[in-house]
Amino acid sequence: SVSVSGCVVTTLKGHNKSILSIDMSRDKLYVCTGSEDKTARVWRVESGAVACICILNHSEPVNSVRFSRDGRRVVTGSTDRMVRVWFKDTGDLIRTYKGDFVSDTVVSVSFSPDGSQVLAGCLDGRLILWDTNNSSGSGPSSSSTTSTSVAPVLTMEHSGRLSCCCYSPDGTIIASACLGVISITSTTDTAGTTAATASGTTTGTNGVSDGVVALNARGGVRGKQRGIITIWSTDPASASNNSSKAPRALTEVEAHEGSIDCMCYSSN
Repeated sequence: SVSVSGCVVTTLKGHNKSILSIDMSRDKLYVCTGSEDKTARVWRVESGAVACICILNHSEPVNSVRFSRDGRRVVTGSTDRMVRVWFKDTGDLIRTYKGDFVSDTVVSVSFSPDGSQVLAGCLDGRLILWDTNNSSGSGPSSSSTTSTSVAPVLTMEHSGRLSCCCYSPDGTIIASACLGVISITSTTDTAGTTAATASGTTTGTNGVSDGVVALNARGGVRGKQRGIITIWSTDPASASNNSSKAPRALTEVEAHEGSIDCMCYSSN
């Protein structure tokens, strides 16, 4: 057997407080970091050319950062209850999502794989999905657009404090976690009932939890709350067919004993 130990390729210095989130572009040439110092920074990490190329500002700590798949944009989420989309190369602001729909501190953000939607998770348990290609000032442009009341495509509610969310690689599933509850949401399902979110019983039959990895679950948070995987539908058709107008939760299964701090999808 061969034992390989990692070595430090480079160290990026610039933030003056804790780094809360990090992401790397798919071409491996750029890193984005979000910090308690109220900034996100985009770094070029090509060999021999390490540098911070732009600083992205919020008025409170930046809790989550993500690149779009094409590497052109960065989305940031902050304690200031704002979600912002930026051009990666210049740091120019494309859009700010805020207002009544962003109900609390933004703890997690993500682009859909095709870049057409932005997903945000708020501390109070709300998940918000916006279409970046709608007519209210979307999609990459030369001028910045601040949108205070752009209606989301869908909102979903957890029963507790949300910690993280992510897309599957094909964009058909959204996974989110809330005090040990992993919610896995179908973006294409058209069925129609809403399930509860705080039990260990199965409320559906579409078990699409394969491929989800939940990492670093801390026990002891709110003691008796069990970790649950919940599978949702976010298709607007499912809400329109539903008397409560809520996205459909497809199933729930027990996952962790305590809160879930982060998670990701495997490539398949």
